Amino acid sequence: MIQAFDFDKTLTYQDSLLGFFREVSPSTIAFRLRWVPFLAVAVLHKLKLASNDQLKAAGVALFLKGKGREEIHAAAQRYATKIKYNDLYRRLPEVTAKATTVIIVTASFEEYVGVIFPQAPYSVIGARLAWQNDRVVGLERNCYAAQKVDALEQIGITSVDEFYTDSESDRPVMNLAQRVFMVDGDVVSEK
Repeated sequence: MIQAFDFDKTLTYQDSLLGFFREVSPSTIAFRLRWVPFLAVAVLHKLKLASNDQLKAAGVALFLKGKGREEIHAAAQRYATKIKYNDLYRRLPEVTAKATTVIIVTASFEEYVGVIFPQAPYSVIGARLAWQNDRVVGLERNCYAAQKVDALEQIGITSVDEFYTDSESDRPVMNLAQRVFMVDGDVVSEK
């Protein structure tokens, strides 16, 4: 059985991306100075004048570009302990007990979600940072909406038995699933 899980607001209580940007910022002031232009792009995204890819690329450019691999990894380890995980996350060993394959497919960065799920039975497919000389240079891949299907297909998965998500933006993955479970906080219900 193949199970797939979204991450933000499916296994957590809130989106995790902004918290990661805050974690890698050297100070509150540095974060706030970068937050203002990021907020402008976020408003454009809400108005459908900027894509999710553009929003994610702006965040990478503002908060992560130039950071070293070790710095990102250290921030990811710290941040993994600060995320507020929900009941489904706490019950994952029980929920996934009969699965042969468990994939966390997320728009969040593999760099920190991979710290949370470092080994089998979990695999993480998410947004990826582009690196050059061990420094972040940009966004290699976003993993949002239909991009999740593309990422799954790249590892040979064209259908899943169960998919857990909080969002209709995951409709492309829902269309691959035999069963879909919607998550709202600690409540999980079959769609």
